[in-house]
Amino acid sequence: MPTESEISSTERLLDQIRGEKKGTSLAPEEIKPIPPADSPAPGQAIQKRKSFLPRFFSSSSQISISVDLDLSKNEIRFAKIEQISEHNCQLLGYHRELFKPGTYLDPPAFSALLKKTLTEFCGGVDKNFAIWANLPSAHVELRNFRIPRVTKKQLARTVQFAFRKEVPYEEKNSLFDFEVLGDVTENGVRKLSVVACTASRAEVESTRNLFAKCGFPLTGITIVPFAIQNIFRTGWAKEGAKGIICNLYIGTDWSRIDIFYEGNLILMRGVKSGLNSMAESIIDELNAKWALQDTSKAGFMEESGDEPDFDLSETGLLLDDLAKGNETDSISLSLENELAVDQHGPVTSEEARKILFSLDPDSPPLTKEDPGYKLSKSEIYEMIYPALDRLVRQVERTFQHFSSAFHGESVKKIYLSGKINLSREIADYITGQLGIPEGSINPFAPDIPCTRGISVSSPMGFSDKLSFVSTIGLALSDNSRTPNFIYTHIEKTQKRRVSKFDRAVFVAFLMAMCVCLGVSVWQSKESSKKNQNLTQLNQQLEHFRPEPDKNLITSMAAKVALKRQNFRKYSKRYRGMAAISEISALTPLNISLMSSSLVFTDGPTGKGTLTLEGTVKGKRRILEASLAGYVLKLAGSPLFDQPSVKRSVIDSENESDVLHFTVQINMQ
Repeated sequence: MPTESEISSTERLLDQIRGEKKGTSLAPEEIKPIPPADSPAPGQAIQKRKSFLPRFFSSSSQISISVDLDLSKNEIRFAKIEQISEHNCQLLGYHRELFKPGTYLDPPAFSALLKKTLTEFCGGVDKNFAIWANLPSAHVELRNFRIPRVTKKQLARTVQFAFRKEVPYEEKNSLFDFEVLGDVTENGVRKLSVVACTASRAEVESTRNLFAKCGFPLTGITIVPFAIQNIFRTGWAKEGAKGIICNLYIGTDWSRIDIFYEGNLILMRGVKSGLNSMAESIIDELNAKWALQDTSKAGFMEESGDEPDFDLSETGLLLDDLAKGNETDSISLSLENELAVDQHGPVTSEEARKILFSLDPDSPPLTKEDPGYKLSKSEIYEMIYPALDRLVRQVERTFQHFSSAFHGESVKKIYLSGKINLSREIADYITGQLGIPEGSINPFAPDIPCTRGISVSSPMGFSDKLSFVSTIGLALSDNSRTPNFIYTHIEKTQKRRVSKFDRAVFVAFLMAMCVCLGVSVWQSKESSKKNQNLTQLNQQLEHFRPEPDKNLITSMAAKVALKRQNFRKYSKRYRGMAAISEISALTPLNISLMSSSLVFTDGPTGKGTLTLEGTVKGKRRILEASLAGYVLKLAGSPLFDQPSVKRSVIDSENESDVLHFTVQINMQ
């Protein structure tokens, strides 16, 4: 049965949801976060929570290695970063490993390749390092929302409840994690701004097992948008930590729109429009021209009486359009470029992609054997503008959704990234349509102090350098600032509990040590004082020379004599009792005493004689031995002297042998 606190938190969350549905509005300045500590500004609402807990056992430096799996480009990128301090890091190395297409589909071969490259890249590093890998963003759902301020015990349950309202998920198939960005003031009410996400449990376990089989267990698994978030949060790219920035990643089959608010990822959306869409536009345009050429050929062949050797249904061009005379409207190639189209068949996807990548200054140019060799860049741009325009419309709708969700806030700058280094014309077209200035993150920029210790004068192109943004961001990952799908809020809560207990034990130990140290210091001081007093007394004793005094000596002799006389009185009074006690202690069980007599002589010595009569029971052959042992015990007593046997007779009584004896002992 839920407790009252749980019910109240749920009601508050429901009130918040109802309030959002009613269309509550905020002033833009009420939701702006407070910037980092190096540039504080008053009057802003989101406050970053910082931990002031001491790190007693933290190491001075840590080395992180990132493994950026880019399967769309058939390559693996590595980066090695040493985290010297919280705000100081150093890039130690980076590497790109290309592999054949389809290698990832062969797990043993891909695992062997990964193990080989990791072993070579990590060869000169101490084995105590952290390895981070990425997960495809398509397997992750991310949402940003606000919840009422609740206690730490209720925080996880409240966030899960709010997340399930937007994205239902099954716990057995998904991993859930969240991060509290800070406090938000909404209509005068303090709330918490939270980013929560779920990842496919199967994908996470698959990636984790892949590295475990290679002998390099992973420290963390995250996604590329969180890696870019590391770039902003660590100050590697200082511009990204201020304002609202969008990172538009143009991929092969799809593109991703990431929006960062004061360096925090708060929106992530994938759209099905990428390089393949642009390549398909090129295919449609060139194949349409190819069909037009072959249609002209077919007419010529019909006049000659020959049959055409192709099927017009495969060209993708409608014959109705050709009949209506719309050839010039649907095709924008010049006559000179018509001859550059492959005369042996339609343009394939690979050929279209090669034409598209010819826009990249870092890609190899087209050759005379390639379709579209004589096409100008402007003509290629004209082909891909329809696909590019669809992408821009998706970005616009995403910005509109963000602006409505964040009460009028808009994106201030857009970063373009992806597999192709977009030319100036394409970048200008995107930014011109969106009306937002463009920016880029160069991880090897000369003004970045973290890269000063490494040479970046390699023949890499600009697009290749930009591709290492996610790799370096992945190497900057840390559980304190990066969502980790193998170290979620459950493990963090457990670690906080253990850390809290450890700190309590440490504090108790520290207090006990302080008490012991205080007692030790006090005892040392007392011992020092006593040693000083003893030294002084010894010095006084060495200098003390008392003179002989006859009266003093006489007095001391009288006292000694009196003490000796008292001792003799006590001795005479209790010597009989002492003798009986000693006899009782030394007499064994098989010896029975029948009588004893003690006679003391008068005189200064006061010595006496003790006579004992008794019997020894047992076997006949050991009776005398038992008596002899008894006499030896008496002789060993400090009270008795020279015991002797005066009589020893063996008799038979009741069918058993008994030794009767008489022993005489002198008293000391």
